[in-house]
Amino acid sequence: MAPNLLSVYFNKRNAPYIIWTVIALVFALFFWLSSRASSKPASGQTPSGGSNASTCGAGQAAKRRKMVSVSLDGTLLGVTANAADMAAAVFLQLCSSYEVFALALAPEDATEAEISRVLESMGAFDAGLRRHRVMFCSTSEGRSSMVRQLQPHVHLEGMACVAE
Repeated sequence: MAPNLLSVYFNKRNAPYIIWTVIALVFALFFWLSSRASSKPASGQTPSGGSNASTCGAGQAAKRRKMVSVSLDGTLLGVTANAADMAAAVFLQLCSSYEVFALALAPEDATEAEISRVLESMGAFDAGLRRHRVMFCSTSEGRSSMVRQLQPHVHLEGMACVAE
């Protein structure tokens, strides 16, 4: 009975269609199951998608952290010593929790080197700030263009003309 039933539905004319359909279904099932297995958190990551490591790139495979851009002029640089200490503590916390892009006005290379040295001495790179995310521009219009291109979730700005 079973061979007769198979011969009715499975013949030389439709055999290639059935075989290729079965192969496609097997591959689809394989890719579906493998994509579900890769969406589970890897070791060293919390179930919420975050990372236990302090670097910015450690948890990117599971979930990217929110992007924050910070203008260093008027928030961290060029303020009084007491305000700079409080701002540095907040900046270091931001570096450890978010993808931080630091922007600064630097008309010459010596100013860029000085700003990088200040960030190094305060421990920003150890807290999670990546060196390639420290960006410099020579005008405030350039900084506003960089912020528009980045499209961060939050931008912290000390100059009103850029914030507008």
